[in-house]
Amino acid sequence: MNLSRSFGLRVFVFTLCVAGVALAQKRAIAAKDFDSWKSISGQALSHDGHYLAYGLFPQEGNGVVIVRDLKSGNEWREDAGELPPPPLPDPNSEAPPMPRSIKLVFSNDSKTLIFLAYPTREAVEKGKKDKKSPAHDELVVLDLATGKPARIADVKSFQAPEKADGFVAYQKYGPVPAAGADAAAAPADFEEEDEEDQARGGARPAGGSGGSNEEFGSALVLALA
Repeated sequence: MNLSRSFGLRVFVFTLCVAGVALAQKRAIAAKDFDSWKSISGQALSHDGHYLAYGLFPQEGNGVVIVRDLKSGNEWREDAGELPPPPLPDPNSEAPPMPRSIKLVFSNDSKTLIFLAYPTREAVEKGKKDKKSPAHDELVVLDLATGKPARIADVKSFQAPEKADGFVAYQKYGPVPAAGADAAAAPADFEEEDEEDQARGGARPAGGSGGSNEEFGSALVLALA
């Protein structure tokens, strides 16, 4: 009886020692741990109820869009970049700021998923470091029959038809003007205009050159989807 009791006491002490070592190896949660926690956003269900799509993003860093086939259980994952910073609160509005999210749109025939992928964290940091134009969103058109995506760069926004299928309209970012191009051409333009004004007996209007300074908007594209 004493031997059995002694053995049980030893097992109990050994268990306490193992538990103490395990607790000692664990660390307290730090602020950086919250950045890696992921949240779901932009949930969307296809019109036929066959597919579920949602974004999965950490607080900081790149996320993915997941599309799950609810019948077979298969799923596809597409890179979705990093969510943009949250908007600044409006001091004139009592409503809370809109949460960061991603817009996921299924076609009416439930054969295609369309969304804008944000720039990756690496692309944004590289643009800041190189002092170049900022990275732009990418239009992603995912074929749900094959799981193959088509990606179109430098897209500002898109619109899918409400009662039709087979196409999507999207707007691209406009061309970035070359740095210093206007400044380099300005002196020559001013000299030519001054000569013409003097010949007519007039003066060049205040505020700069009167020459053409055309600015073209971005392209609106209608594509098959």
